[in-house]
Amino acid sequence: MLAVSDSTPLIHLAKIKKIDLLKVLFKKIYIPNEVYQEVVINGKEKSQNEIFLIEEKLKEKFIEIKETSLNLEVNNIHIGERKAINLCQELKIKNLLIDDKDGYNIAEILGLNPIRTTGLFLILLDKNIINLDEYEKSLKELSESRYFIDAETYQRLITAGRNKMHSKNKN
Repeated sequence: MLAVSDSTPLIHLAKIKKIDLLKVLFKKIYIPNEVYQEVVINGKEKSQNEIFLIEEKLKEKFIEIKETSLNLEVNNIHIGERKAINLCQELKIKNLLIDDKDGYNIAEILGLNPIRTTGLFLILLDKNIINLDEYEKSLKELSESRYFIDAETYQRLITAGRNKMHSKNKN
């Protein structure tokens, strides 16, 4: 399975040292140059240590920078999100790792499969790649890494994970 990623999922997965979990779900992650600039170049300027984990995935060719010739004209989303959506369309890849609400909604309208960082952990839990404790710990670490999760959403995610495990244990 392939995916295209926006900046936020890569940054926060690297911050909590869980970026390798992407390799369990995806064969390759593509990013547009704008996302590379935002994550790696700007990250180095700000001396963000997690950037080296992302660079490692680039050297391994698990994450690959790919240009897009498409140019979706949407004013209310950042250029990185817009280019990531364009890249999905151009490469005919459905999976888009994206956290921005507007970008997520636009991707959904366009028939893509947008996946938030928190959604990745639900998928990993569902596939028994992580257990409930790891799921809850990952959500907590994500929240502590300055990834915005309001209290209500955090509780909904915890409940969703527990319900998923409860229904699995019934079967």
